[in-house]
Amino acid sequence: MNAPNTGNSRDIVAVLPCGAVLAARACVPRRIAAPRRAALAVVAAAIAALLPLTAAAARPVAPAEGAALATWLEAHHLTYGIAAYWDASDVTYDSDNRVQVRAVISDGKRFSPYYWETKAPWYSAAQHDATFAIADIPPTVDVKSTVADFERYFGQPAETYRVGAQVVLVYRKNLLTLLAFPSLPRS
Repeated sequence: MNAPNTGNSRDIVAVLPCGAVLAARACVPRRIAAPRRAALAVVAAAIAALLPLTAAAARPVAPAEGAALATWLEAHHLTYGIAAYWDASDVTYDSDNRVQVRAVISDGKRFSPYYWETKAPWYSAAQHDATFAIADIPPTVDVKSTVADFERYFGQPAETYRVGAQVVLVYRKNLLTLLAFPSLPRS
């Protein structure tokens, strides 16, 4: 398991509630007998909680992770493609669904739909034409969505662009027709 990345809100989000629980356990009223000590403990806890929050509030707002890539894709009329889970969800959300990127996963040999929090029709080649893939530049969390992985499975792209920390591979074919569709477990 990797250590949390403090620059990533998905990784650090648990710190505040866990810290509150630990602070409450350390400052329970029965351990603080004198009212003056209790008031001092409450003030100290409030300051300890508010200092990091005020420091964070004073920082400039960072752009959404997929916003620049979503804007670039939309400007280049690339509106339906595939990528690893985080890239797919970030770009789709940040573009307000104007650019739809569907999550795929690789076992090292082939790419398949990523069936968690998705809908089967998203991967229908009859309904959609996925003409690009978003590859990560190592090191990343998902090491099976690199340029080499996409090229090995889908072939050479017609065009390749570096956009921020990702590479956009543009194809002249519908990538959905080449996905492997493993049988889903029956529930």
